[in-house]
Amino acid sequence: MEDELLIKRLKKKDMDAFEQTVDTYKNYVGAIVKNSISFPMENDEVEEAVAEVFFALWKMSHKLKAKKGSIKNYLGMLTRKLVMYKIRERMKERMLSENLELAGKETPQLASLSRDTMKIIASEVDKLKSPNREIFLDFHLEEKTIHQISEDYKIPIDNVKAILIKTRKKLKKKLMKVGRSLL
Repeated sequence: MEDELLIKRLKKKDMDAFEQTVDTYKNYVGAIVKNSISFPMENDEVEEAVAEVFFALWKMSHKLKAKKGSIKNYLGMLTRKLVMYKIRERMKERMLSENLELAGKETPQLASLSRDTMKIIASEVDKLKSPNREIFLDFHLEEKTIHQISEDYKIPIDNVKAILIKTRKKLKKKLMKVGRSLL
């Protein structure tokens, strides 16, 4: 019942309701950010992410539905979307920096193809289901070992290897399909 009233007040852009929401849920949102992102974040980065979530809540408050659910659930969803966005951005940055190291030998066409390839890979990785997506990102972005991933997710090493092989084959197949259409 309290959430219903809070949602109604947020829809009316009630600043007191917003501040109450931030005070109540900032630690919850911060915990999701810290626990969902597998790469290390500085405290100011976590605070920035939390602020982004609450800013999005404020901007989208007119879309909240009092009968649909709780603010906590909505904030959890917003936070997870933001986390995926941050992981995607970090992945693009890393892939771009790796490609720039090879840039001395590439043509503008090859550079354009590399950007397109990165977009395709990021898009395909986004489509992966949990925990496959996280395992792939942990191994390729965070450079965790298969043993670390096995311990983190409490799954056998052979399963981690199988997930990585399956995911790479899927990405390769997609890239081959796109490559043929570019030729």
